[in-house]
Amino acid sequence: MNALTEADDQATTRTAEPSRDVWNDFAHAGPGTLAGRYMRRFWHPVYRSEDLNPGRTVPLRIMSEDLTLYRGDSGTVHALAFRCAHRGTQLSTGWVEGDTLRCFYHGWRYDGSGQCVEQPAEPEPFC
Repeated sequence: MNALTEADDQATTRTAEPSRDVWNDFAHAGPGTLAGRYMRRFWHPVYRSEDLNPGRTVPLRIMSEDLTLYRGDSGTVHALAFRCAHRGTQLSTGWVEGDTLRCFYHGWRYDGSGQCVEQPAEPEPFC
């Protein structure tokens, strides 16, 4: 067995079986981590409601994940992905229309669940 093949075998072994450190890592709470999977099972206060005015957006980072918060005209607070699915622009730079959020870059509009509901200038919208 040559050195290259031996290195490949060792790399495969490392990725195939998680080390003890992976199972004992309680400090990192990002998506897919042990602590992250556990913490996402519960509700967490992430922002003071009275600090989020209707029609406003706020970027938020919680548990190593970026989100966009906004309050629609109905007063309901929504949490969406941090970036637009189209070109990756920060959704927090967009503007609130009713209870939806419109992306600043190309105008795609998202409802409170994060579903794209309008794609202006697309010949065949696929939202």
